Amino acid sequence: MENSPMKLTRRGAICTALAAPFLLGARRAPAHHAEPSKDRFLTWTPVGDKAWAAFGQGGNSLLVRTAEGSILVDCKNSPFGEVLRREAVSLAGPVALVINTHHHADHTGGNHAFSGDVEIWAHDNCTPRVIGQMNRYIAQIKESVGQVPDDGREVSRAVVDDVKRLYSTAARLKPEQFVAKVTFGRERTHTLGGVEFSLFHAGPGHTDNDISVHFPSLNIVHTGDLLFRGMHPFIDASAAGSTRGWQSALDRLLPRCNDSTVVVPGHGELANREAIREQHRYFSTLREIVRDARAAGRTRREVSELDPAQLPKLDRPELRRIALGAVFDELSADNP
Repeated sequence: MENSPMKLTRRGAICTALAAPFLLGARRAPAHHAEPSKDRFLTWTPVGDKAWAAFGQGGNSLLVRTAEGSILVDCKNSPFGEVLRREAVSLAGPVALVINTHHHADHTGGNHAFSGDVEIWAHDNCTPRVIGQMNRYIAQIKESVGQVPDDGREVSRAVVDDVKRLYSTAARLKPEQFVAKVTFGRERTHTLGGVEFSLFHAGPGHTDNDISVHFPSLNIVHTGDLLFRGMHPFIDASAAGSTRGWQSALDRLLPRCNDSTVVVPGHGELANREAIREQHRYFSTLREIVRDARAAGRTRREVSELDPAQLPKLDRPELRRIALGAVFDELSADNP
């Protein structure tokens, strides 16, 4: 971590750039999602009779109502923690528990809006990575100033006020406002308000602290960023992510789903278990492409610039380039 919290490392700059399309609604909501209502800033889609998925302004969140308060999975980018909390409370009552699926700032940035009075859970490896990215949270806040459109709606004006208030206090933000209070290693099962849920870590995949959240009675799984739907996935090699580890994690995730399971991906549209299989096939195809390119003598730069016909045409081509480079590095480590 840089000594100055306002200075981005090269790694931080890359992640901030990757998150940019999820800031401020730049990426449109999938067609089957309900349009944002006049009294809500985020786009909320019902998932059964007591759960909602929230789209926009960061990774997808999942809200589950229980008899003892609601459970919220993931907290979006830093500027939008307060509006996420307000809208969650309006739908499902007070938030009793927050779960982070991994450390990335578009999933943990809004933690500051909850950490004062709500317990946050995450994987053990999440804590040091959250502490190491304080500059990224602050960068998100700075970049959002003046960018939230005041479209005349009260909810938009409230978010503008949120951002201004956060900006005025950004230099005083502390790691304890973002880190989880409770962490675990492999798996944890708990019941809150009559709703059972399990958190499980299947080893390094997208990062070294990915967890998925399973609500068996609701037949809902939030995969975190182990599933990118409709876009190329981001392999975070700097956080021990790898395609083989990712596939292994997907293999362990799949048995928790059946034909009726609603799968909430980290990014993209609601899905089913076939999307998990598609993600697995993507990495196998990617590895074959890179293996052939290396055998033909292509350099890492040349491989990362490929646009292979074998890969599906997905959003975020800049992530495809990162994925090709990451696989090149993996195969080079296996066979220098």
